[in-house]
Amino acid sequence: MADARTAARPQRTVTIAGVEYPVPPGLEHRPGRDNVKEIMAHAVERVRVERALGRALTIEHALREDHLLDDVAGESDAAHRESNANRQALQVAVPPAAQQTARLVLVELKDGVLRAASHRPVDPRDIDEVLARLAAANYAVREVDARVVDLAEYTRLLRGQAEVPAERIATLVAQLSLAPDNALNVEGLVRNLLSEALQRRASDVHLTQSGVHRECRVEYRVDGAMRLAHVLPPHVMAPLVTRLKNDAGMDSAQRYLPQDGRLAHPWQEREIDVRVATIPTDSGEKVTMRLLDTSNLRSFDVLLAPYPEVARRIKARLHTHVKEGGILFVTGPVGSGKSTTLFAAAMEINRLQRKVYSVEAPVEYKMPLVHQSQAGESGPFDMVGAVRALLRHDLDFAIIGETRDEATAEAAMRIFQSGSTVLTTLHSNGAANTFDRLESLMESNRASSLKALADYLVGVLNQRLASMPCSACRRDVAVRDALDAETAALMGLAPDAPAALAHPSGCEMCHNTGYVGRTLVLEAYFPPPGAEDRRTLYRHLLAKDTGAVLGMPGALFVSRIDSVRDLIRDRAIDARVGASLCADEIEALRARRGRGA
Repeated sequence: MADARTAARPQRTVTIAGVEYPVPPGLEHRPGRDNVKEIMAHAVERVRVERALGRALTIEHALREDHLLDDVAGESDAAHRESNANRQALQVAVPPAAQQTARLVLVELKDGVLRAASHRPVDPRDIDEVLARLAAANYAVREVDARVVDLAEYTRLLRGQAEVPAERIATLVAQLSLAPDNALNVEGLVRNLLSEALQRRASDVHLTQSGVHRECRVEYRVDGAMRLAHVLPPHVMAPLVTRLKNDAGMDSAQRYLPQDGRLAHPWQEREIDVRVATIPTDSGEKVTMRLLDTSNLRSFDVLLAPYPEVARRIKARLHTHVKEGGILFVTGPVGSGKSTTLFAAAMEINRLQRKVYSVEAPVEYKMPLVHQSQAGESGPFDMVGAVRALLRHDLDFAIIGETRDEATAEAAMRIFQSGSTVLTTLHSNGAANTFDRLESLMESNRASSLKALADYLVGVLNQRLASMPCSACRRDVAVRDALDAETAALMGLAPDAPAALAHPSGCEMCHNTGYVGRTLVLEAYFPPPGAEDRRTLYRHLLAKDTGAVLGMPGALFVSRIDSVRDLIRDRAIDARVGASLCADEIEALRARRGRGA
């Protein structure tokens, strides 16, 4: 149960060009977005231009699209929208996928009271996240009535939110089996498959032909795992792929070469960017679609909430008013959420007062008020040329999609040495391994490159995504029931500390997987700031002594074991999954204990 914050004074207004405009709820005064009038002036001008081009747009929508409207519950008009608020309208502000992640079903908003249902006691943090979304959509909530219902009732309410019943897709497939050339049914199948995938929180959709009869498997990647959704006959697959390729701007007649394209899919009053890729295989054409929904991404504060000191240090650099120069690495394997973290960091920058450029191959998420360039094979120039070109554009921040070779690393170095801040990704297994990877990219000018790195390094984030146990069927246990005594001791977990295990066969809520949603598991390193400390850091890097680098006095090092231990105690991840995420670190500690170190 939680109380929403309500306005105790009239709604704030600002005057722009002689016209008074109300400030939308959630547009707060805080570092990085401290000029409310400037932000409002930007939104007013954008609305004017969009309307001149024939697009109806409100100030609130303009601010949300540009990620300038804070996701916090702020002051609002108590009567605004309450008269017509209902469950369907609430789903636009808090999509079913977000409600499921928060373990809530929003039932009704009436007279400022939000009624919700859950199958277990509600976490106040989940309530706060729902309130933030509602505030950003200009809904006034003064009280939350969150009631605990039995699992059967909760499942019934959740099913009632389904925007794309499975029966609808089955009907379209049956109709297309009889008439494959029916363009309306093909369009309906494309639209409903994408909507169903979004409804199920999928990040990717795979269309694969396989088997003797070459039936098409439609699979969704949800929380990092593949889940079979539908099996289509081959004569339905052909028109479906043709339609997708046409919509994505590809050559529908070309089936023997890989192709890439993009399309926009309207969903819940916004457009979802869909990246489409095809490749010929021995069993037929394979289609993969990446669903990129920026409005459903977590904000910087929410993403790094479990790591307040890490968030504080990154914010200090993103909000600086002085050009200091520096580089922040976001590292991890493919699919670990690096691009999502870069997006959250970019949205934290005051993009009205700072020039932010990005070079990506390809562009993942569209970043409002960021000048984005696509490089590589899919762009008009290569990554190195694009990064070098940024030096001529008076930039404050540069986002480099990936530092993958020596030439790109050298170009990035010239940017941060010129006084701009660089945010980039790198493939590495851990914070310490990042230094080894960087050194392998700096072989030709090792000493000078390591000196620049030591002088300008902001920090290193190494991340993983861990699946969260389904709250409906997870098993709450003690650590002793989940981990052996030695492993628990090495991780710093007491035998009677709380822990959770995912149910091996799951339930209806989690589609029998045992998991719903994923959370960030972070390893982070920030060097000490002093000039003498930086010289010491340089000497450690030259000597390839990463242990000394991580253990420097004044440095901040958050190990993966530290992060996993806290997440296990909070029952946010499966204890055994958490232990597997830091298996190498545990083995290293075990070996040291065996040597008596």
